[in-house]
Amino acid sequence: MRLSVRLILVIGLSTLVPLLVTGVMTSRMAREHHVEQARELYERQAAGLSIYASTWIGDLARTVQLATAVWQVEELDEPRLEGLQRLLYLQFESVNAVWIFDTEGKPLTEATRVTTPQQNLGSHQIVDDARLERFRQEVPLTGALEEGLALGRIYRSEPGGPPLVALAVSGPEGDVVVALEVSLVEVEEQVRAQAVPGGAAVLLDRGGDEVLGEVGLVDTELARSFLGQVEGVLRYEAAEGPVLAGFSSVRGTEWTAVVAVPESLATRGGDQIELRTRFVYIVALLLVAAMGLVSARQIARPVTTLRRAAERLGDGDYEPVDLSSHDPVAELEDLARVFNATSAQLAANQAEIASKNAEIQAWNEDLQARVEARTAELEETQGRLVESSRLAAVAQMGAGLAHELNNP
Repeated sequence: MRLSVRLILVIGLSTLVPLLVTGVMTSRMAREHHVEQARELYERQAAGLSIYASTWIGDLARTVQLATAVWQVEELDEPRLEGLQRLLYLQFESVNAVWIFDTEGKPLTEATRVTTPQQNLGSHQIVDDARLERFRQEVPLTGALEEGLALGRIYRSEPGGPPLVALAVSGPEGDVVVALEVSLVEVEEQVRAQAVPGGAAVLLDRGGDEVLGEVGLVDTELARSFLGQVEGVLRYEAAEGPVLAGFSSVRGTEWTAVVAVPESLATRGGDQIELRTRFVYIVALLLVAAMGLVSARQIARPVTTLRRAAERLGDGDYEPVDLSSHDPVAELEDLARVFNATSAQLAANQAEIASKNAEIQAWNEDLQARVEARTAELEETQGRLVESSRLAAVAQMGAGLAHELNNP
């Protein structure tokens, strides 16, 4: 692996890996924090909605209880009972009908209501005979006689009509029940106002199928199975994806407030942080790559120049290295100075070696000439000795022959 590539990898890994780990951990913590905040927010929102509904219906119920106790309804005759009915009717804009019954459910008076727009003195809704009969069926008579106060289930007199509930309060002696048909339009408007864009808010009635608000993301079957048992936040799967739903029971009733939002909406802040973290990581990646490339070139190019100079040095080129054009680091400049000093020393040593070699060569040539001259002298002397030996041998032979001839 080349030095420049290795430097880029080392710089990138040493910088990007910690940044990546930090970014992932930060994004995950931010997402979890946003989810936890969302769970707390929607739990509080559901609790606030339940408090509103409890306060709204509780104020009405306490006023009716107080009026019933003060007036001592068991001792009133029919005209005074009708007066009490009209008083309660006019006191509350949300009350559409008031009717007083005995313990058997028999009306003691005519119901106070309006049947035509001309009779209406406020914003009371018109109650015809069919609606009045439905109201009578919904009155929780037994609950009022047993508990003193009872709230019926939420119902609608006709499909698409306003949400209604029957409120019943028994007299101090338990012989008379004052029943009111209460319109929950104001409560439903408040419920709808609690729904965030893309989410849903409802008020569920344990006893019936009617709900206040738009169901939307709320799984009513699942929600009813937890009514009165769960306070807090549930997470469940819907067709739109995971949903977070806050539950809170309405005190004094069998209602439960539910605020539901898609989990993607609750984690949007965390997703944005994660997206920004990715953007920052990509920018950091590009910056680190650029810095790594520049740093690698600042280190690798001088090293490459030194390598080529070393190759030339091996071929006998002792030219010094100049790194000023590469803007190298101080260590590489020191290395270049050492290299140049070594190259100069090698050049000086090479010159000295060449001079000594020349001297040795000259001495060798002189010695060779002397050897050749001495060899020539020796060869000449040897030739003379050989010739002398031959003459001596001839002379000796001649002497011997003369002796033999003289002495046959």
